[in-house]
Amino acid sequence: NLKYVDRNIMSILVVIFELMAGASIAQYLLMKNQKYGVGGFAPIIIVNMTETLVGILMKSSLDALMIPLAISFVMVIIMIFMEMHEKRIPVQRVSVHNVHAEKNYMAIKYNPVGFMALMFGSAIFMIPQLIVALIHHYHKSEIINFLYKNLNMSTLFGMRVYVVMMFVFTILLSLLFVNPKDLSDNLLQAGDCIENVPAGKPTRRYIRKWVLILSCISGGIMCGCLSLCMYLQYKGIVDASVAMLPTTFMMLSGFVCSIYLEIRAYRDFDSYKPFI
Repeated sequence: NLKYVDRNIMSILVVIFELMAGASIAQYLLMKNQKYGVGGFAPIIIVNMTETLVGILMKSSLDALMIPLAISFVMVIIMIFMEMHEKRIPVQRVSVHNVHAEKNYMAIKYNPVGFMALMFGSAIFMIPQLIVALIHHYHKSEIINFLYKNLNMSTLFGMRVYVVMMFVFTILLSLLFVNPKDLSDNLLQAGDCIENVPAGKPTRRYIRKWVLILSCISGGIMCGCLSLCMYLQYKGIVDASVAMLPTTFMMLSGFVCSIYLEIRAYRDFDSYKPFI
């Protein structure tokens, strides 16, 4: 609620300096957290999302929140389950021939891409919007006019395009994060292999198959939640200010799961006692 008393170039420069100073302090704290704490740069996102959630919850009535919170509860349970569980593909390693050999496996999370698709989905959707707007500025046709008017989140056409883009984006990100080619090449170089699968291209195809299966399942669940939220908003059943609460809770639960797994890894590492 701060306002300019005298809006001139000096007061504007002071505000810019204050914003830069605040960003620098936040960056410094995050760098220290990355070195000494847990979560890396995630805490600033978690704090921002939590602040947004608290603001929305405080401004909204209980009746308006009942449906979004019910959907959020279900989606958070699903998100936590997919973040905490993994598909384990048995691997035969040439360097391990003892009682622990049967515990060797390649792990792929049920949600390979995590919450990244949700974070950058809106930014990806803006790209075709900007392209259409640019083309519309110089060239107007029936198709361009239709796309210019309907390629937004307030129309059914725009919602459908957004959901399809999110599904495809989830699969592409999964193939990028869990790269079948790199994984199969690493196994080949180490002389290891997946049980009952020949090395080389068959291994690559086998890993790609599981990445696609898991990414399609996770993408379908996420896009189903998005479709339901947007449908309720479009029909006026849920207010627009709280319609997308489930996606925010999903992202927040994903961040919390990542930090929890990092803390657990540190705890497990510290539990080992040196014997020399």
